[in-house]
Amino acid sequence: MIRHPVLTDPTLRMVALLTVLFGAVACTIGPYMSLLAVREFGLGDSGYAALLVISTGVSVAASVYVGIRADQTANRRGMALRACTLSLAGAALMTVAPNVWVFVLAHGLILPLSSTLFGQIFAQARLAALSYPDERRDAIMATIRALFALPFVVVLPLWALAFGHGVPMLAIYPVALVMGAVMLALTA
Repeated sequence: MIRHPVLTDPTLRMVALLTVLFGAVACTIGPYMSLLAVREFGLGDSGYAALLVISTGVSVAASVYVGIRADQTANRRGMALRACTLSLAGAALMTVAPNVWVFVLAHGLILPLSSTLFGQIFAQARLAALSYPDERRDAIMATIRALFALPFVVVLPLWALAFGHGVPMLAIYPVALVMGAVMLALTA
């Protein structure tokens, strides 16, 4: 029986778990951000659009910067730890003080900065896959990509059930907080 390197290699296993958790956080917060912005916090369509432009710019700029710095310093773990800490901080702020200003801070700056973890996960997976023959590398990276998508199939229906049973939409933040803590523990 041939076991997949994502299951047997400790680095790839950690990357796989981080990928699943990052995907779970993304599909826990992402689909509901617009509803919260417009309905819960009253930003309106134009306010949410402005927030989205800002958050996208911050995310792209930070990802490029962090990618370059990680390549220059070979400190991927340090960059990942910072990103996990920011994910935890953004979710914690929204858990303890959910108001419009905290929402704008969390979604306009903190959480977009934390999204740099995505690039670091895939860079680490590619580096770990280098120790395997070429034909295995494609399978390893395909598995990691699939693991990111997996939570979207599992977590979104669970949120639909929860919201259907009256769970308030702001409950996404304490759940993201717990997942952020697990990501930080895995990275540390």
